[in-house]
Amino acid sequence: MKITLDDVVVKDLAPDPLLKDENTKYIMESIDYVIRKIWFENKDKYKLFSRLNSMNDQEIELMLWEMHVDYIDENLSKEQKIDLIK
Repeated sequence: MKITLDDVVVKDLAPDPLLKDENTKYIMESIDYVIRKIWFENKDKYKLFSRLNSMNDQEIELMLWEMHVDYIDENLSKEQKIDLIK
């Protein structure tokens, strides 16, 4: 079964002795909340990044524009443009 960030709960990764401490449990729940918040707010962007290498030139140009890459040399290779996006 494939595990994604949608499925991961930080408390589930912690060893049992750590879970006996209430403060530690609250910290882990807070970390989990922040990770999920960031993940869900940026999920679509991460999916786009994962397929950068398979995008055509027009899609790369659009990504450069969307990511506010201001200076683009016309002579840059596709790989160099992808590096600028990342």
